[in-house]
Formats: sequence, structure tokens, C-alpha cells
Amino acid sequence: MLVTLRDRQHRAVRDAVVSIGKVAHANPAIAGLQVGFSNRSGQAAFLLPLTKSLLGKRLRLQIVARTPATHVRTVTTFVVDKAHPRPKKRLALGAQTTAANY
Repeated sequence: MLVTLRDRQHRAVRDAVVSIGKVAHANPAIAGLQVGFSNRSGQAAFLLPLTKSLLGKRLRLQIVARTPATHVRTVTTFVVDKAHPRPKKRLALGAQTTAANY
């Protein structure tokens, strides 16, 4: 899964700490929390371990991005394709706070 981080001016957010985890009261698609950093182009890549029982099902994930100036949390939902066991989904995460200085 590829997460893209952009600010309000649509510039790439570099060196942000990005974490992906499960949502409370939802089907636990992944165990624990996966953490990574955004690169120069504002993207963080994660490999989700999917089982055959999750193919064709809807997944809910919580994505959190943190920089020293701001903290953004969003919940995303997508359906895993039945034909491919490891689909690459492209998600965009925009800044929702008033602090636009990165």
C-alpha cells in the first residue's frame, strides 16, 4: 500500500512519521501497528500481509501522519481485489489542521 502525504498547497510532506493500524470495533486486518517514514516525494510504502480469507473483503485502516508541527489522523476503507493477493492501493492524506508550516 502506498500512502501519499501532501499539505494544503499540494506540496509533498517529507520525513513524516506514518503509521498504519487497525480501527477499533472493526475486523482486525493487520495485527499491531506498522510504522514508516515518508520519502522525498512524500510517499510511504507499506506491505500488508493479506490472507486468502481477506480477498474480496472490505478493510478499514487508520492512517496517522506526524511531523513536529502537525498531526493528522484519517480512517480509510477499501475492498481487496479477489484476483490479486497483494494489491497496491494509492491513498492520499491531506493536512486537516491550521498549521501549514512543515
